[in-house]
Amino acid sequence: MSEIKKTFSVVEFLSGKVKGGVEVISSSWIVSKGKCLFPNKCGVTSISSRIAKHAIPRSKWKSFKIKICETGIEDYDKARRHCERWCRGKINLETDSDHTSKRRKTDKAFPDFVLAQSELNDSSSSEDSSSEDTPLSSPEKNNAPASLTVDSISSGLAPPIVELDFSQ
Repeated sequence: MSEIKKTFSVVEFLSGKVKGGVEVISSSWIVSKGKCLFPNKCGVTSISSRIAKHAIPRSKWKSFKIKICETGIEDYDKARRHCERWCRGKINLETDSDHTSKRRKTDKAFPDFVLAQSELNDSSSSEDSSSEDTPLSSPEKNNAPASLTVDSISSGLAPPIVELDFSQ
């Protein structure tokens, strides 16, 4: 008799306190199309351990609406990397959107066990944090005029003036 291969899935939560969060879960926790069971009260380490070990869902676990982003991933660490990519993609999609309501979603604080989108922003900006005090360009290399004059504007050295419409 062959053993059923246990896999992981990357899901986005569509309900509850974790709405909008993206997380790795054991594929066995998916109980129906669009729903999964997930521990509702335990520490971050405990949840990660349960996911990695494909723990059998308990009767006290809550059911959450989900969207399956990816499934069939055999390795937990690989699933975490996929999850991080999904979060980065989600951040890019939401920040590129013209709708401010979607942008607010990325600012929402999620419980620690869900890969918070702000953590991804923090980790990617940590490399840049050491250069915060460093100017982007030195005055010698900057080709922009020191001050805008009528001559600099008419000669094309100044950037064009663009009106932005924020009425929507």
